[in-house]
Amino acid sequence: MILDLMTLLFYGLLFFHGKEETPLKQNEKPWLSKTCGQCMKGWFSIAIIFHHLSQRTGDGYVFRHFLFAGVFCVSCFLFYSGYGLMKSCLSKPDYEKHYLRKRILPVLVPFVIYNIILWFVYRYEGTVYSFADFIYGLSRGEPMAIFSWYVYFILLFYGVFYGLMKICRKDAKKMIRGAIVFNVIWIVFCFLRGFGVWWYNTAHIIIFGMYYGAFEDQCDAWIRSNRSRIVPICSIAVLVCSWLPYVIPWFIQLPVFIISTVCFTLSMIALLMKRMPCNRALMFLGSVSYELYLVHELFILLFRGKHIYIASDTLWIAAVLICSLLAAYLFKCMLAPLKVRIRRQNG
Repeated sequence: MILDLMTLLFYGLLFFHGKEETPLKQNEKPWLSKTCGQCMKGWFSIAIIFHHLSQRTGDGYVFRHFLFAGVFCVSCFLFYSGYGLMKSCLSKPDYEKHYLRKRILPVLVPFVIYNIILWFVYRYEGTVYSFADFIYGLSRGEPMAIFSWYVYFILLFYGVFYGLMKICRKDAKKMIRGAIVFNVIWIVFCFLRGFGVWWYNTAHIIIFGMYYGAFEDQCDAWIRSNRSRIVPICSIAVLVCSWLPYVIPWFIQLPVFIISTVCFTLSMIALLMKRMPCNRALMFLGSVSYELYLVHELFILLFRGKHIYIASDTLWIAAVLICSLLAAYLFKCMLAPLKVRIRRQNG
């Protein structure tokens, strides 16, 4: 009961000062703006932590429903990533010039530092990973950082996108077709290697984001004209498909995941056109969303480890959330000089 109240109160506070859609200026679309994207990432960064925590506890009637929310949280991040990549590619003439440094380093450097910290934490808990263990685990889809599949996929796709820019010469249609080919190869690779379904069941959303970035006006017009039908139909599809993959045969799970995540993304955009949540709490969470995604695993491990064990689920969840937020902020502050240096080198 306390856990459910804490969950509802937290989300209620986040949306307390939700901002209504403001009148549009020429070529301005608030629901796809950087501010809106940051707020949504902030919202879903907490939801993904709740998802991982709900996998380790059965408490809370509301809270345990986050068990099914993982694919939808990731879909938000992947949509905005694909959208941002394509918009920047098409609108900035020299985008590819500093692409690798600007896109990959801000993801790779914190990830490397985090893995070093995690290695020491595992050692503290009595598990020692060798470099061979690290590579072997990754080759089986079981990396040392258990939630890091998303980072590996993003880094891989950023590299693929760079190749597509060079090969397709910024032709949006060719780039999208190339990304679809990559997605098919990626799914087959993950399946043959025995990777978990989470490695590939939302990969298509980053391509959907690319498509939206390339044909934004047409997509917006279609959603606006069909919003009254999109929201209820897609919402029902999401509710049904959120639990369906867990009770159907494995060979039809992927189509259900594709349908549910596309429907979720469409309904998210349609709702954002009507009302865009935006407040300081969401902006802060969005500014540390990547660091938050990385560090929360540390406290899940530490607070139910050999040296510290918090038996109460409510206290454990509260401790993980509070410490993750503090650590994510400190991690971001520590990396701030590096980001400034990268920005200066990019001109």
